Amino acid sequence: MSNAEFVHAIAKHQSAWLIVDDEMQSNSNMKALAKHAAATHEYFRCMVVGEIDEKAWPANTIFLSSDALSTAVIDRLRNESHVLRISISRNRHMRRLQSR
Repeated sequence: MSNAEFVHAIAKHQSAWLIVDDEMQSNSNMKALAKHAAATHEYFRCMVVGEIDEKAWPANTIFLSSDALSTAVIDRLRNESHVLRISISRNRHMRRLQSR
């Protein structure tokens, strides 16, 4: 899938996550894709497992150590997704009220 196709596919969903593991974290194309998607879509989030250089990723990126258990990663993803859904719902409600 090309970068443009990936960014376009994000628009079809309410929110989207990019999970990056140890193997892909040094890939400069992956970092550029994450930055582009974050700049284009308000509700795009990125989770990086094991990264040390936080400046290379978008502002809202969540970082977990490479020692984190898979259950911790899943729990954090579940919690962050719930918070994101609440935020989306509030923003939509505020926009509806403002357009009245």
